[in-house]
Amino acid sequence: MTVLAYRDSEPESRDFWKHELTQAVSEIRRMYDDKLELMRADMESSCAVKVIGISVAVGELILLRLKLHWFDSF
Repeated sequence: MTVLAYRDSEPESRDFWKHELTQAVSEIRRMYDDKLELMRADMESSCAVKVIGISVAVGELILLRLKLHWFDSF
């Protein structure tokens, strides 16, 4: 089998396989970049939701503290 692989060393055949390999690597790179972008967008969205949740919780704590302070003043 190895002998058959090395036997055909025509430039046309090498160019064909070089082109096929280049296309395969490009396709893998594109798929990787697409997946990476999807993961980045998902992480960004997740972080934004967490920041909003924290902001709401802090706002609620401040409001509660103000209410307690106001009731203590009477």
